[in-house]
Amino acid sequence: MPTNVKNINSILDHAIHCAADQHSIVATTDVNGIVTYVNDNFVKLSGYSREELIGQTHAIVNSSFHPPEFFEKMWQHILEGKSWSGIIQNKAKNGTLYWVDTTITPVQNSNGDITSFTSIRTDVSKLVKETELRKKETIKAQAANKAKSTFLSMMSHEIRTPMNGIIGMTQAVLASDLSIAQYKDMKVIEQSSQNLMSILNNILEISKIEAGKMTLETRSFALNDMVQHVINLWRPTISKKGLEFQTVFNGDLAQSVIGDEARISQILSNLISNACKFTDTGHIKFSISSKKENQKVVLEFRVEDTGPGIDLIDVAKIFKPFVQEDQSISRKFGGIGLGLPICLEFTHMMGGTLKYDSSYEDGAAFNVKLLFEKATTSSQCADASQGNTEHSPHHLKILAAEDSKVNRMVLNAVLAKEPFDLEFAIDGAKAIELANEKKFDVILMDIQMPIIDGVRATQTIRASNGPNANTPIIAVTANIMEGDREKYLAAGMDGFIPKPINVQTLVATINSLLKPSHLEAGPVQSNLESSHVA
Repeated sequence: MPTNVKNINSILDHAIHCAADQHSIVATTDVNGIVTYVNDNFVKLSGYSREELIGQTHAIVNSSFHPPEFFEKMWQHILEGKSWSGIIQNKAKNGTLYWVDTTITPVQNSNGDITSFTSIRTDVSKLVKETELRKKETIKAQAANKAKSTFLSMMSHEIRTPMNGIIGMTQAVLASDLSIAQYKDMKVIEQSSQNLMSILNNILEISKIEAGKMTLETRSFALNDMVQHVINLWRPTISKKGLEFQTVFNGDLAQSVIGDEARISQILSNLISNACKFTDTGHIKFSISSKKENQKVVLEFRVEDTGPGIDLIDVAKIFKPFVQEDQSISRKFGGIGLGLPICLEFTHMMGGTLKYDSSYEDGAAFNVKLLFEKATTSSQCADASQGNTEHSPHHLKILAAEDSKVNRMVLNAVLAKEPFDLEFAIDGAKAIELANEKKFDVILMDIQMPIIDGVRATQTIRASNGPNANTPIIAVTANIMEGDREKYLAAGMDGFIPKPINVQTLVATINSLLKPSHLEAGPVQSNLESSHVA
């Protein structure tokens, strides 16, 4: 190599060494790991003097954090002539622990023999501490979320169980012969119970949304049936308040689309509910339009009222959880400010929009825009017809596994006018025994029961060669947290009914499971919010 080239390389090496020496923590060792050089940065960080370091190995700053295998692999790597990089925890002379991002490079002579090792380090103690802090905060947050989920699950179950008794027995009494005054009193109890369940459902839903655990159904449904259901649900309430309920339809609503019917109904019901709540005189107008766009169906819903409207400065508040336009609203009208935030999240999950129309001057107006796939196959359209309760099967023998005496009374009461012959099992073991003795048309299975729970009882019945190995089994439970329904269906159950029991939903689910097409259609998954109004 020419002399001038050697000189240039020497100058470059010196410049690089000086730059690294100034900004990094630098040390060199011989082939045995004995320190031959340390720069000022190494001295400053380690707390040892240069004299204390030279002639020693790096064991002098070993923190004992890393196992011996860690350094064995490092030495094996660099002795092969390869550079090694990693993050090492060291200990200063005063006992302080610090972290360095280290690169060790073998230095070779002209024959390729390793003559020394150069290590260049960067102090990353602050970064490591921040990373560890984030990890701890993440673990802490995960633990808090788990505790929150456990509490919500327990609270939900413990509230739903007595509410099942209150709502169920109220519905049974309402179906009996009552005086006008008694009927009105019972309706107050029923409405108050439903309001309480609405608040509970909202709290659970917003918690699932915040945890990223909310999921949507993707089943086909008849658009016109869904719209008519919402209209029929709210017309009596609006009329009773002395308001005019106007409905406007544009486009083809006589078709089936694929989506989450219960969530869409919930969005529309919430908007109409709010309009009814805040409007004392005038009207509520519900408009629906449908049009095709790129082989898809675009649905636009609009709900407007002649109430007080919303100040522009307060519009952003109404879509935030637990925040209301005016705190006096909760005192006057009730609610905890979760309905609209939940609806906004649902529309976003569906890829749609929910907006407040600030240009409307006669009250409040909300626009919802959603995009759907059109259901075109016969199997898709068949899904939309599930749940028809017009023709109930007669003389059905039903086994109900339920350990709560109150819940057994509720089932007896709410199904008293249905053509069902009920037989009860007070725990999972008794349910298995009865299922092995006689044939039933349907089995209603509680989950939390003594001796044997509902999941194990279902699995045992399914695994048997008994008369009910293939009998439809419906989970009837107060367990409605994320993953519960999927777990029960995976255990062999065919349907899911949440408590408090809605008798129409229960009968519809039973009918659907007994249709000849059930085996092809698969499990019936009754939505928790199918009758929920936020």
